[in-house]
Amino acid sequence: MTSFQANRERALGIISEVEADLPIPEKPLKYGTAGFRGRADTLERCAFRVGIFVAFRAKITGVCGVMITASHNGPEDNGVKIVEKDGSMLDPNWEEWAEFIVNSEDIKNTLLNLNELTIKGLPFGFDVFELNPLPKKEVGAETLEEMKEREKGNVVPQPDVWPKVFVGMDTRESSPKLMELLLRGIDAVKCPYSK
Repeated sequence: MTSFQANRERALGIISEVEADLPIPEKPLKYGTAGFRGRADTLERCAFRVGIFVAFRAKITGVCGVMITASHNGPEDNGVKIVEKDGSMLDPNWEEWAEFIVNSEDIKNTLLNLNELTIKGLPFGFDVFELNPLPKKEVGAETLEEMKEREKGNVVPQPDVWPKVFVGMDTRESSPKLMELLLRGIDAVKCPYSK
């Protein structure tokens, strides 16, 4: 078995183990400007899967963040909001991917197929299940102008940058449990995080 296959099997084993104990929401969750929101007891699986998603996102962009909060909503509510590396809201182009992963009926199959896709700009065979420095962008995968437009500013490719996820939570009673699940998702795909 190659290290690539071993990484996948290890991560998928952890994911299956955690997922077995998490309740399945009654309806698909939608991502909006406030992130994924709802009753806290419906967000456990979401928090875990957002951990997986932001780890992948950080492995592509270098940095990503998550805040567990429902601001001024009632105490029974909570939310999971994804933050870009500059502190802005999640890029709308990635909201659909977040919903796809969070609402997947078969997360193992979804992640296996996702890992087989060539994400624009990443070399074929980049292992999103392993902790690696970010690879250099392939020449011709995206023009600098396209990158500037997508990233809304000057883009300086930084090869060999290690990915990291920054996390935070409010003081709601449900936040520590959601944070624990979020961190387990991040850990499952080997991405460093900072509280």
